[in-house]
Amino acid sequence: MKSTEDLKVQWAGGRDVWPKVPVSSTEFIHVQTKVRTADDGDDSFDDWPEIVKQSTLFGFGAYNPRGQTFPNDVNEKQHALLKKDIETSMIDYSDVGKFWEGASIWEDGSSEKGFILAFRESHANEGLNLSVNLARKYDQGAIYKFEMEGERLMRDTIAVLDDGTDAKVEVIMDSSTDLSPFI
Repeated sequence: MKSTEDLKVQWAGGRDVWPKVPVSSTEFIHVQTKVRTADDGDDSFDDWPEIVKQSTLFGFGAYNPRGQTFPNDVNEKQHALLKKDIETSMIDYSDVGKFWEGASIWEDGSSEKGFILAFRESHANEGLNLSVNLARKYDQGAIYKFEMEGERLMRDTIAVLDDGTDAKVEVIMDSSTDLSPFI
């Protein structure tokens, strides 16, 4: 099992892959993010999909609970169970929220599938509560919260079961990740 500090560093430095972000009822786009560095140029607020600009997003999965490595078949089974739980839960929020599959890719090249829940700003607390409760159910140490601050997309790592893993970073659009494993 990884230490709390190792998890904090891993989670804060991850890249995000969202292969099917809804832009209309029938259209989707691919979004990839990375942590902004001093060498990165300006990111255009206009490049983010409207759902990202107008919502608070929550990202989490059911893979590798609390930093322990589990076999892929166990992770896939937990991922499928989480998806069913999200589908059932989101029925109550169909007018204020959407969800899609995503993944996090770590600096060592490993990755974990998960989900992004998008809630209109006025319902962000409901989205946070749902996300935290589901993360607890699947024994996850933390969740991501994505939110625009002005024209910058900030990603907060919010500790759920692993205190001390909180972190806040700015993420920008990135196109350097091979999306094929996630599509």
